[in-house]
Order: sequence, then C-alpha cells, then structure tokens
Amino acid sequence: MNARIWAGVLLCAAVLWTGIAPSYADEKPDVVSEATRYISSRDEEPTTEEKSPEVKKPESSTDVTAGATKKPESSTDVTAGATKKPEAPSPKHTGNITTRHVALVDIIVPGWMDVGTRDMMAKRIERSLHVPLNGTLHRVEMVDEELVDDNMKKLYAHAYTDAKAEWERQQAGKKHPHHHKGDWVDIAKLMKPLADKVGADLVICVDVEEYYQHVWYGGFHMFGGDGEDMLEAGCTVRLVGYDRETDEVLDKRATRWHHGSYWEQDTAHFQALDALDEVLIETGIRSRVALPEENDPRQ
Repeated sequence: MNARIWAGVLLCAAVLWTGIAPSYADEKPDVVSEATRYISSRDEEPTTEEKSPEVKKPESSTDVTAGATKKPESSTDVTAGATKKPEAPSPKHTGNITTRHVALVDIIVPGWMDVGTRDMMAKRIERSLHVPLNGTLHRVEMVDEELVDDNMKKLYAHAYTDAKAEWERQQAGKKHPHHHKGDWVDIAKLMKPLADKVGADLVICVDVEEYYQHVWYGGFHMFGGDGEDMLEAGCTVRLVGYDRETDEVLDKRATRWHHGSYWEQDTAHFQALDALDEVLIETGIRSRVALPEENDPRQ
C-alpha cells in the first residue's frame, strides 16, 4: 500500500516537472552570456542613439565654416577690394568763404619815434586782422611785404615828381612865388593804385603824422607847476586804405594831446596806441575781414 502511494507521488511529481522545466529553462538567464556581452559593450564605441546628448556651447563672434573665420560685422565693409569708411557728419557751417587778400603798408613814423611804440602799434594792427581758424578757412591772406613796399615806393616817387613839377609850373613867372606848404603827396590817393598793382582786396596804411613829448622835472611856471613834474605830449594818427569790395577809400584821423601834470597814461606812447584804436574802429577794419555770420566757427 505504501509503495503504491509513493509511486503515485513520484508520478505526479514527474508530470509537474515535465510541464514546468521547459518554461523555467527558457526564462532562466544565461549568466555567462550576459557577462560576456557587458564586457564587450564597454570596449565598443556607443552608437548615435546611445551617445549622450551633446552640450551646445554659446555662440561666439568667431564662427569657423569651411576653414574660414567669420569675424563680427563692423562699420567697415569691404566690397570689391574697397574699404567703406563711416560717413563723417556734415559740417555745421556751410557756404562760400571769400578769401580777402590784404596789403599792409609799413607804418609811417617820424624819425624820433621810439621803436617800442612802433612795434606795439604794428601788433595792434595785426590783431585787428585776426580771424579764428584762418589757417583752415583761409579768410585772410597777406600780400608779400616786399611786393607792397616796392610798389608803394614807386607810386610815391612818381606822385612826388608829378606834384612838384605841377607846383613849379604854377609858380613860374610870379614875382613873389610861394613856398610849398604841407606834403607833396596825399598818400590816400595812392591806395587804390597800390591795390591794383599788388592784387589786393584791402589796403591798410597807418601814418603817424605828429608825435612829440616834453617833460619838465620840478615844475615850470608856464603850467603853474610848483615842484611837480610837468608833461607836454601829443600825437596825430591817420589811417588810409582802400576796400575793393565796397570801392571805398578809407581816411580817418585821431589826435591826442596833454599839457599838465605828468601821468604815465598821458605820455605820447599811450596816446598813439589810443589814437590807433580809434581809427581802426572808425574805419571798421575788423568787420571788413571778419567771417560772414553763417561761416563763423564761434556760432
């Protein structure tokens, strides 16, 4: 009886094993194969799908394409071998600036006038002709000094000869001929011919017709002085010229004098400078060479 029971148990177990073993064998992993495949996968390069996502770097100003370096765009564009520069802003002041050629005659002074006063007068005349940025704008161009001096001497000599001959003709045959008084030549009449000779648009000539100074130290009874230094001084400055633009002959005089106590500002030196300033203003020399308002760089 027991033998039959054990035989039945064994039979059941065999049947069960026969049904389960095949599925278990199929599901049981092959440990050796899995280990071999894992080791091989480490040595091989991963495929495109298995690669890690590529980190994209931020774009820079330099992009390399087909071996050429692309630089960031700038204001300089190279086209057909020519460089295009940025356009400069248009100037504020436009319009035509007419160049004025100025002939400046040497100052005519008495032989006893001091050099210092003469030089200061010359500087003031040059200052009245100053134009801002003249080196760029070319508003004023000075005519050569030697050319002006040579032509002035020739014109004066010719006028002097003619004036003296005319005077002698008038006095010929008179029982009591008069002696000539004053200058033989009026230099104002020479300014326009001088401008034509040297090609000047503006001619300026300053003539110091009178210049004197006397000092009495310790006083003098004529001035009512009582131990005080007394001064007698005076001068006359004349400016003549010609302006081609207005076809105008310029002619102005200024006189200064002082009789009394000695003061430095009343000496002939300062009187001459003050008289020169007056004739420069009266003839409008500064306005004749100044830039038109629309071309003045100071606007």
